Amino acid sequence: MSPEQFRHANSTSFSVCVVILLSGLILTIINTFSTGLTVGKIAIFANVIIGGAMICIGEFKFATQKLGCILIMGGSTLYYFVLLIAEDSISYFAFGLPILFSSIVYLNVRLCKAGISAISLSFLITCIKAFVTKGTLDMVHVPAFITLALAFIACIATVTLLTKFNDENNEKITKNAEKSLKTGNAMAEIANTITDLFNSSQEDMASLQNIIETQHEGMKDIASSMESTAQAVTRQAERVQEIQEETNTTEQHRKDMTVASESTQEAVRSGVKVIEDLKIKSEDVSKQSQVTVDATQAVINKVEEVQKIVGSIMSISKQTNLLALNASIEAARAGEAGKGFAVVANDVRELADETNTASTKITNIINELNEDVQKAMASIDDTVASVSEQNAMIESVGENFNSINENVTEMLDRFAEIGEGMKQIASSTTEINDSISNLSATSQEVASLSNEGVRSSDMAVEKFEGFKKILGEIFQQANKLKDMQTDD
Repeated sequence: MSPEQFRHANSTSFSVCVVILLSGLILTIINTFSTGLTVGKIAIFANVIIGGAMICIGEFKFATQKLGCILIMGGSTLYYFVLLIAEDSISYFAFGLPILFSSIVYLNVRLCKAGISAISLSFLITCIKAFVTKGTLDMVHVPAFITLALAFIACIATVTLLTKFNDENNEKITKNAEKSLKTGNAMAEIANTITDLFNSSQEDMASLQNIIETQHEGMKDIASSMESTAQAVTRQAERVQEIQEETNTTEQHRKDMTVASESTQEAVRSGVKVIEDLKIKSEDVSKQSQVTVDATQAVINKVEEVQKIVGSIMSISKQTNLLALNASIEAARAGEAGKGFAVVANDVRELADETNTASTKITNIINELNEDVQKAMASIDDTVASVSEQNAMIESVGENFNSINENVTEMLDRFAEIGEGMKQIASSTTEINDSISNLSATSQEVASLSNEGVRSSDMAVEKFEGFKKILGEIFQQANKLKDMQTDD
């Protein structure tokens, strides 16, 4: 339990235990005026101070700690133990029921079993004491035993179910949180890979742009110098040779960028797969949240069953009270011979009253428990809403990856077109070089081939600009993915 949960639980138990101490103290004071001060009553008064001190220390000094729970429940259990042993009246046993049920709020089976053990031991000692002093057990011990048994079963069953449901829910949420974290890290690595590929492509793009501009200028020089002297032809031959070498270099850069783009496309596909896995995991979280809702509803049903049991206890106490009243009437009719029977009837009636009061307190505790379960259901609803928002974000990331995939596909198509342009440039330069070397072609033919090379260079420049635009869009999509991962 968290410190805030301990604070609420300790506050509830403190209120119940204070009422028990004050009630027992008032009844003891009344009995003292009737029967006088005895050793047992002195022990009860001393135990009120000790138990009250333990309860107050637990509430006011250790309200947010487990130690506060131990002090509050230990102080009230100690007071109940001494009260039941020191007094001869079995009616005091009813104080154990609110102590027992207040331990439910801690969802601790060991704590409930400890309280049950203490209450059972004190009840057993009381029965042995009554048997030793009177030679037989009073009939009032029978409904007392039944009430305790029902309370023990209800307490253990409720705490066990609540603890089991809470542990299962926490385990499932932890596993899905770990899966979501791994998926988010995979998305971040993919975004970083895309960014690295883009940076590498930028360097190749700068080199490619310089080469294309050089080719473009070279083609213009060739077109303007076709009518020059043989010396100009020689220079043109050398220039064409340089262009051919640069064209080969350009083609190599284009192939490298094609490989990088294909790697980018593969990374995008991996990202799409990661998004699909994350979507499946989010759907699993939604289903598990619904399982938790069903489990919480089952707890509410168990609480209602406990309420029915408490109602049965109240009905039994009313019937017992009625029987005690009839017994008192019959004892009055019997006169002096019925005085002993009248005392027993009066004790039974007091026991019935105490049982009815304790049942009312149990009902209040169950209502508070029901409110806490409703708050838990509201928290689960918030979790479902958060999962829905996460699903919407996953859809958005998936659309971004699809957009990147489309851009990369378009970029690969542009690369193919640039490759065709490079082949045309290489073919033109080869023909120009052959024409100059063999001197078999006329200046007009060479000029025509040069002009075709210029047009091819212009086309390459145009496609290069489109390629830069696509790379810019990919870079924006990758940064958007990184920003979304940072926000998460």
